[in-house]
Amino acid sequence: MGLLIGYISYASMACYMFHRLFFWAGELIWNPTLHWVKWMYMAGIVFPLMLVLSYYIQKVYDMLVSRLK
Repeated sequence: MGLLIGYISYASMACYMFHRLFFWAGELIWNPTLHWVKWMYMAGIVFPLMLVLSYYIQKVYDMLVSRLK
């Protein structure tokens, strides 16, 4: 559990910076009319995908910044 929290914490800044882009893209891909279906889609698919992609965005950013030093 601690490892999962660490990964989420690491991804949190990129999640904060790009959350609107992820949710916009999620709606672009599929925008169901039923409110509960949309909520399940966003919470069950888009949000976990956003966490994973944000983790890798942060990793790439850190790698690029470390090369500048």
